Amino acid sequence: MLPLTSLFLTGCADSANKRAEFGADADDVTIASRVKAALLQDIYVGGFGIDVQSHGGHVRLGGFVPDKDQRRHLEAIARSVQGVESVENNIHVREGKNPKSRGFRESFP
Repeated sequence: MLPLTSLFLTGCADSANKRAEFGADADDVTIASRVKAALLQDIYVGGFGIDVQSHGGHVRLGGFVPDKDQRRHLEAIARSVQGVESVENNIHVREGKNPKSRGFRESFP
């Protein structure tokens, strides 16, 4: 009876860990979606293609903007979103009339 009990308890622990991981992933998606929505709603951001990634409340921004003020503004928006613990701003300043995002895709460690 004891081996069966330990197997059952181990199975429950694994299931709880998987639910916790799924919950964390869902939170990351929610945070990234909130940041992206806040960026899209801002009149100064407009059509800038800003990439947003989130992992454990830590947000990473990427893309291109025309000046440093825009870069700081985007970071401030991201920091203001509920659930964001920190922001890594990897947005680059590019001179020109029509900056576009260039496939910013780095994975979290």
